[in-house]
Amino acid sequence: MAKIYIGTSGYFYKHWVGRFYPEKMSKNKWLEYYSKVFDTVELNTTFYHLPRAKTLEGWIMKTPKNFIFSVKIHQTITHIKRLKNVRSDFYGFMKVIKPLRIYGRIGCILHQFPPDLEYDVSLLKDYISLLPKGYRHVFEFRNPEYFNDIIFLVLKENKIGLCISHMRGLETPPISTSDFVYFRFHGPEERYRSIYSEEQIEKFAKLIWGFLLEDKTVFCLF
Repeated sequence: MAKIYIGTSGYFYKHWVGRFYPEKMSKNKWLEYYSKVFDTVELNTTFYHLPRAKTLEGWIMKTPKNFIFSVKIHQTITHIKRLKNVRSDFYGFMKVIKPLRIYGRIGCILHQFPPDLEYDVSLLKDYISLLPKGYRHVFEFRNPEYFNDIIFLVLKENKIGLCISHMRGLETPPISTSDFVYFRFHGPEERYRSIYSEEQIEKFAKLIWGFLLEDKTVFCLF
């Protein structure tokens, strides 16, 4: 059944105090408060450091049962080792996020590739062979050379989502390669800061509605 999840990339931002979080609210209450407004969050923290299992379990306990977490693959895998010889790193990452799977709270696993990752179909296929089944894997390409029919077919064959990311200087083709669609709205002008106009939101809303009519689950992260 088609469903849409709307949230943000991260929730732990001090400049949200007074804008979103009440002035005197304890930081320990931020996620609980956030989960009453949104039904999903993208954990960018997993890109920089791996949380302990107890930390993940704490986040799970603070949020409703229908609230789900998407996680971003650690930078060691995508940006430092650049997809090569990462088997142990990858399975170490999957072990850390296991509580999200156990409690049924895992949304998507976001694999964000650096803009200077050279176009290499063989490397991508080798990396895909490491991915465990039963998860929603989504690839975000920053190198536009990857926006072609060969890559789209590889993703479709492996049921991997193409991240439709939107930011100045790079717009991913709005193509679905799986039974879910993952949007990342980075901002139309200044990245991570600029505001979308009502006209821009309306344009994306029509696109999203089309995917929902195709019975796809849609994730929208701002």
